[in-house]
Amino acid sequence: MSAHERPLTVLIIALVAVACTTAGSNSAQTPTPTPLASAVSAASPPAATALATPGPGESAKLVVRLTSCDDVCSSDPGTTVLADGRVIWMAESPIGRGLFERTLTSSGLETVHDAVDATRLLGAGGSYRPTVKPGKEPPAHGFTSLSFRATHGEAPVIVQAVDPSAFETDFWDIPAQLYVLADLARKLADPEAWLPAGAWADVRRPHAAEMHLLMVTAERFAGDRPPFPDADAVHWPFPFSIDVIGAPYTAEGRIVENSRCLPITRGLTSELAAAERAVGYDRSLTAPYTDLPYAWARGPGSIDVAVRVLLPDQPTTCIGGGAW
Repeated sequence: MSAHERPLTVLIIALVAVACTTAGSNSAQTPTPTPLASAVSAASPPAATALATPGPGESAKLVVRLTSCDDVCSSDPGTTVLADGRVIWMAESPIGRGLFERTLTSSGLETVHDAVDATRLLGAGGSYRPTVKPGKEPPAHGFTSLSFRATHGEAPVIVQAVDPSAFETDFWDIPAQLYVLADLARKLADPEAWLPAGAWADVRRPHAAEMHLLMVTAERFAGDRPPFPDADAVHWPFPFSIDVIGAPYTAEGRIVENSRCLPITRGLTSELAAAERAVGYDRSLTAPYTDLPYAWARGPGSIDVAVRVLLPDQPTTCIGGGAW
């Protein structure tokens, strides 16, 4: 998922499972999934209801989020600072790289606000990049892109930039704004190194997301099955098969072909991981994004099952595929 995601729009969607016709199915009839309206419990779900996707409460309002992308982009939620002082960021730990959380004091949060305001660049959207000097033909090279999301009033603001260090040659004119944004990015990328001990109200802890997006994509093809567990061999914690959950999701404004998506609670995410362990998979519950492949004899073809963390400021919706 690109770091240059567009703002998520709070829309009305129906979090319902719809029946679909499965071409080439070995079943005698098309499965009729039970509708889920809330994704809170898969047992005795309520009748299908169109839900307004909830926006974050005032405490979860976004102050600023930094995401970055180098030559080989990966799904990384970067660093998020919320209005109640919570900071959620990527860090290394003995069990691997994952999301951690810590809460700022009021003075610590003020320091973050002051740093954001001091840039004078996050009050409105913008894009800043070096330009080639006249008559120059620079060689191709890699660089790190930076994306800042902030809240100005009630409106989301997106500012795109690049790390200027890769452009410090005679080939490029580098706008001063890039150095200002790169300095803020370095601070946000490692908030514990930036902010003093007195800026924190508690200690670091793993971030336990309340909600995830379960995102499923299928590919149909004849021939040999891939050497993975079969999707229908998993006892998924839903009253219907994995290929008919929820509804399609969108990415960059378009519906992803052969996709399904359902917001699920932390509890359901744990149940899903337990069901996968029974077929030999060990899905990480600390990583912000995981993607596991399955064979699919009934398809026939293959199915990818991804789980993405929804951060506290994000609406519970499949619009935008949960892009950070």
